[in-house]
Amino acid sequence: MQAIQTSNQDQISIYEGGSLSKEGVALAIGRAKQAFPEMSNAQLVLLKEMFQIDGFTDDRALDAVMHVIRTHIYNNPPALANFLQYDRFYLTYKEALDIGLEHCEIADKERKLWKRK
Repeated sequence: MQAIQTSNQDQISIYEGGSLSKEGVALAIGRAKQAFPEMSNAQLVLLKEMFQIDGFTDDRALDAVMHVIRTHIYNNPPALANFLQYDRFYLTYKEALDIGLEHCEIADKERKLWKRK
């Protein structure tokens, strides 16, 4: 089983498992360069390195770039943090725990009903 990656300790990221391939990072960086030609090559190389260091997957890197393309105000080039802070989440850990506990309670009630029959 693959570990679930989290960028926020209270939430479970949808980007679990996977890795950042050469093709995936090339696509993401290429899109960033296309959308933001004013970003220097040094910034793009650093962004690539930070994607790798921060454990981005191919999907998360591309989604991060696409998010910045959709949301960035084009007066200045985006900061690297605009890309690196991007993540999407399923649930908070508390929500996942509450759902798990609810299912345990239902399963326990069902077991008790079957034992009575």
